[in-house]
Amino acid sequence: MSVETSSVLGGAHAFLEALKIRGFSPATIKSRHSSLSIFFGWLAAMGIADLREVNRQTVRDYQLWLLSRGHTDTTVQVHLQALRRFFEVDAECTVIATLHALAQRGHLDRQVVAQAIQDLGVDPEKKFPQIL
Repeated sequence: MSVETSSVLGGAHAFLEALKIRGFSPATIKSRHSSLSIFFGWLAAMGIADLREVNRQTVRDYQLWLLSRGHTDTTVQVHLQALRRFFEVDAECTVIATLHALAQRGHLDRQVVAQAIQDLGVDPEKKFPQIL
């Protein structure tokens, strides 16, 4: 299976559409699209054909590759932020996961979780959650 499969591209497209719906600027959406395209291209070049193979070391190797190509630390962080949101391991998604766990244990009203999802702009229907 190639990184360029329709399911991955469909997930990336849905991710970008969700950003648009949430009111992200066209420049941000373009930046996230570029970051994902570069990452998927790098994965293909590395022979990684399945997103389930992506782990922290993979992302660290990608970070080092970006730096070796002359990208500034700031640019690298922009690329990594796009990946954190795509793979749902950014701060917002971590907050939602924590609140959800508290609600499951009965320590928090589920409405708080629903409100946080809305306020933080997290897509609960996303296809590729938390695989890193």
